[in-house]
Formats: sequence, C-alpha cells, structure tokens
Amino acid sequence: MQNNLRDEEFTRELKRIRKRKLIARIISLTLILGGIIMLYILYQLYSDTLTGFIMILAGLLFWGISATAGLFFLLYMPFGGLQDELEDILGHRVMPYWKAYLLGIPTLFIFTLIWMARIAEELKEKAAKLQIEGPHTSWRHMVGWNTLGILLFGPAVATERFFRTLNAIENELNQRVCGSAPEKRI
Repeated sequence: MQNNLRDEEFTRELKRIRKRKLIARIISLTLILGGIIMLYILYQLYSDTLTGFIMILAGLLFWGISATAGLFFLLYMPFGGLQDELEDILGHRVMPYWKAYLLGIPTLFIFTLIWMARIAEELKEKAAKLQIEGPHTSWRHMVGWNTLGILLFGPAVATERFFRTLNAIENELNQRVCGSAPEKRI
C-alpha cells in the first residue's frame, strides 16, 4: 500500500514538473515572438529614416535587456513554482525574484545577475554533493553568458544550463526517494 501511494505521489510530482516546463516554454516563446513582432513593426514603420533606424536599435536593445534582465523569471518564479523548488532543493529560503528584480533596476540589473549567479553556484554545489555528472551551471557561467555572451544569445544559454542542472538534481532526488529512475523525457 505504501509503495502504491509513493508511486502516485511521484506520478503527480512528475506531472507538476512537466506542467511547469510547459509554462516556461510558453512564456519563453511569447517573449521571443513578441520581440520579433515588435521589431518587424518598427522596421515596417520606420525603416527608411534615421529615426527609424534608431528606434529599431532601441527595440533590439530593449528586447535584449528584457531577456537578460529576466522578465522570464519574473513571471516563472512565482507562477511556475520555481521559488518553492529552489527553497526545497537548497534547504533555505531564497529571496523572491521580484525583490531581486526591483533591487536590480537602480543597479542596471547587476544585483539581479549576482543574485541569480549565487543561486547557480549553490545548485552546482548541490549537484556535486549528490555526485551528479556535469556540466553544471555556476556563478562564472551565469555571469559570463549574461554579460560577455549577450550578443550570442548568452542569457538563453545560461538559462538552459541553469534548468538542466536543476532538472538533474530533481531527478536524482526523486530517484533516491522512490528508489527507481524517473522516466526520461526530452
């Protein structure tokens, strides 16, 4: 009876994780498509003037800053359950992302980047403690891709590595609790 209950809880947790991943993908696609549509409209309206060129550059800059400054996380942390997941995995309370985001505004989002990099480093340490093979996210990885790699879709690379490490930790913890490997999905 106990194993049956544990399997049901595990199945519910897997469904909850899949739902969160779907929400994250929808938010990401919405931000990307919104940026593309905005740039297309700006191009159509102003492509033949110097003002138009400046507006298109401003649109590109805004789109890059929006992705880098973490509008994705602003939506996903509270609504996708990521805040609770991080607190469970790390074993301590984590400052809510919206607070880190607000504190990032006057610092040009340097505070937000450092906050995220510290969490990435803690996840790397947790993965090492659980003996999970890398590559993992890290402080250096998060800061490097979000600053030096901004023109090469760096924020997307850093976010993907962050979630890959988080998923590896969750899979390992689930395997230890249930005694069997969770089904692998891509």
